[in-house]
Amino acid sequence: MSDNKLALILFYIGFAAMLVSMVTGPFGITDLSLISGAAACIFALASLYLAFQNFDAVPHAEPGGGAKHKADTGPAGRPPSI
Repeated sequence: MSDNKLALILFYIGFAAMLVSMVTGPFGITDLSLISGAAACIFALASLYLAFQNFDAVPHAEPGGGAKHKADTGPAGRPPSI
């Protein structure tokens, strides 16, 4: 699993914990609200760390040489004649 995918998963978990904290707080469930708020902060910081760690990383090349355009090839996959 790449760091980008893990950062996105941690972000979603932190977002869900933040929503739990926002919903339970007004109902007077302060213990759960504080715990889920702290967990949301920890998950947010972890996802930021993982996301910015690979910020300048070069993306992986696709197998097979990348995307090919139809205009680059002639009939039967040969280069077009000039």
